[in-house]
Amino acid sequence: MAKNIRGIMVDTKSKYCWRRSSVGIVILLWLIPLHTAFSMPEMLIGTLPEGNIAGRVTAASSGDGIDQVYLVVDGTNHFVATDENGRYRLPNIPAKQYTLKVYRLGYTETAREIRVIPDSTIRIDFMLRKDIFTGTGITVEGKRISSPKSRAVDMQMSGKKLQENLGNTIAETIDEEPGIAQRTMGPAPARPILRGLSGDRVKVLEDGGETGDLSATSADHAVAIEPITTERIEVIRGPATLMYTSNALGGVVNVVRNVIAREAREQVRGTSQVQGESVNSGYSGGGNLVIPFGSINVFVDGSYRSSGDMNTPEGRLTNTAIQTVNASSGLSWIYDSGFLGISGRYYDSEYGIPGGFVGAHPGGVDVELLRHRFDVKGQYNFSSARLKKLEWQGGYTRYHHREYEANGIVGVEYGLVTSDLKGTLTLRNFGQFQNGHIGFWSESRNYAAGGFAFTPQTIENSYAVFGYQEMDLSSLLVKSSFRFGYRDVSPEAEKISNRIGHIRRRHFTDVAGALTGEYRLSTSIRTGLTFMRSYRAPLLEELFSEGPHLAAYAFEVGNPDLDSEIGLGGEIFLAYDADFWHWKTSMFQNSFRGYIFPVNTGDMNYRTLLPIYQYTGADAVFRGIEAETHGNLAQHWTGRFSFSYVRATLTDSKKPLPYIPPLSGKMSLVYNREQLSIGNTIRGATHQKRVAEFEEPTDGYAVMDINAQYMIPRDRYIHSIALSISNVFSTTYRKHLSRVKVIMPEPGRNFKLNYRVYF
Repeated sequence: MAKNIRGIMVDTKSKYCWRRSSVGIVILLWLIPLHTAFSMPEMLIGTLPEGNIAGRVTAASSGDGIDQVYLVVDGTNHFVATDENGRYRLPNIPAKQYTLKVYRLGYTETAREIRVIPDSTIRIDFMLRKDIFTGTGITVEGKRISSPKSRAVDMQMSGKKLQENLGNTIAETIDEEPGIAQRTMGPAPARPILRGLSGDRVKVLEDGGETGDLSATSADHAVAIEPITTERIEVIRGPATLMYTSNALGGVVNVVRNVIAREAREQVRGTSQVQGESVNSGYSGGGNLVIPFGSINVFVDGSYRSSGDMNTPEGRLTNTAIQTVNASSGLSWIYDSGFLGISGRYYDSEYGIPGGFVGAHPGGVDVELLRHRFDVKGQYNFSSARLKKLEWQGGYTRYHHREYEANGIVGVEYGLVTSDLKGTLTLRNFGQFQNGHIGFWSESRNYAAGGFAFTPQTIENSYAVFGYQEMDLSSLLVKSSFRFGYRDVSPEAEKISNRIGHIRRRHFTDVAGALTGEYRLSTSIRTGLTFMRSYRAPLLEELFSEGPHLAAYAFEVGNPDLDSEIGLGGEIFLAYDADFWHWKTSMFQNSFRGYIFPVNTGDMNYRTLLPIYQYTGADAVFRGIEAETHGNLAQHWTGRFSFSYVRATLTDSKKPLPYIPPLSGKMSLVYNREQLSIGNTIRGATHQKRVAEFEEPTDGYAVMDINAQYMIPRDRYIHSIALSISNVFSTTYRKHLSRVKVIMPEPGRNFKLNYRVYF
């Protein structure tokens, strides 16, 4: 059966066929590696004198460290994974001859004969290429102040850390990282908040491409990406963000799954995992496979997630269940001059929005969303002295979203068809000029709404050109970028609305730019300054909304006269990087002209009994600080401490902006011994009394978590078991960015068990 939402066709019958097929894929991916789950490592070698192995694993192409490379001392249960800088250390190894095996997804398996020396540390460095391996010796240099390395990725979560923090959503997974929070309206529709900025001011990407959902427009809309099949999550800040968006003073979140392979594999690779948690009787599982056929690589993954209502120390938060099916496949042809690939992605989710607060339906609202996305991606490597490669990516997405009242009637329905295309030309390094890129991007969105929503059917066309360049000036690294964009917003018909004004075609044109200077003060200390100018054209919902939004529990009133939002940002940082210790402190200020946000007018639409929110533009300033440090405290012990704070104010009235996170932070202590790690974390926040009109304040809190993880290497399989207890003492606390905090607090004590196998 097909439904037509004002010209956008949505096939609802095929949805259930997709779901049955996807569940079958998920079950298959779970079962393939399960026979290895009961493999046990050999017993430890006896009481021989002991020594240590340490070193670094780097990429041959760039010299950068590679994280999550697994090094296994064959014949023992000694095992370690490299850190984010590619460093590793294997302590207390009985002194004798071994084979040191190296594993990394996407690289050929390799092994090297070594001899451990009693009471000494031998250093073994490795240089890895895709499917090519070279072992290297050690080069000892005198002290030299070199130029800082290019760091486009500000934060990365993968491997053990990703498994430990894995949540129901991408936002929950990276929540509590410095400067990051999550906007929630229940557990399912969570979206990352970076430095107090939300919505489309934080760009969320999947494999560097668009998601094609509506999560940026409203707090009740979920991000259509499943975290359990994620390889890693990156946060990008600074000039590099302008290669993705003109509006990223907060940053870009990129979820990497590598559905389309860029380089050929020689062996079947994959992961599989299952997870269960007690706070919502939830369970999930999924996996992926990369299967090589010569120069052809096939990728397939799938997952299933089911959870019930969330339990809190004060009772059950009803209507918060989640059921999600996710599947994707990719086909990639790798040839001498590049690659060409296609992929298809399927995401089907049903979740609840709780009721019980102002404007909410007593029983809450049920949401059903369905997304199909198809991508074509390619790369061509030039032999030119000036041009390095051309990368291009095109995508097509069909997104369907329904919101059901308690009686089963569809209250609001959305349909969105998105087409996007991006091309990037990478330049070869020339003298002091490095990592140069120029490119273009275009997107077309066909939006329609049904039910009781009165936002007009609208077509948006957006275009942009961008450039990025680095200059290596000895101890100074300069990064610069620009982005020039145009957006045309065309409603179905021009008309005069008595409530919001003149609904008409609008177009917006502007330019964004960024400049960073990073200076190396010594071999370990670096500092830098960043200046950015961003622009943001108003969303069509901000321009033309006129009526009730069921699951948002708001009567939304747009403003067709809104202008572009202009942001000016500045940041200064100081960082220290050593072999076994790191810290970084950043201070920032982001000022906006015409900052667009919905204002609670205090009035009620008595026909729908919903509070009225009016979109408006006003000048605002965000100021904040972030600090983070981690490293070795003693043998087998590591520690980490971080905090972040942001203060947002309307410039003219000096009043606070709504939904700004308070001062928050966390402190952790971890014991590491061979494959076992046991950690304790205390996380918390101060009270938030600085609130906007009609906004509820929140008290401060401190919560304790405990986690343990055990890694078991066996032949070509690596098993990982993680157990965590969140909110150990079932503390009652409320997060300020949760809209349901007036009904129920955050989850109570939660036991979570995760098993993952790499093969």
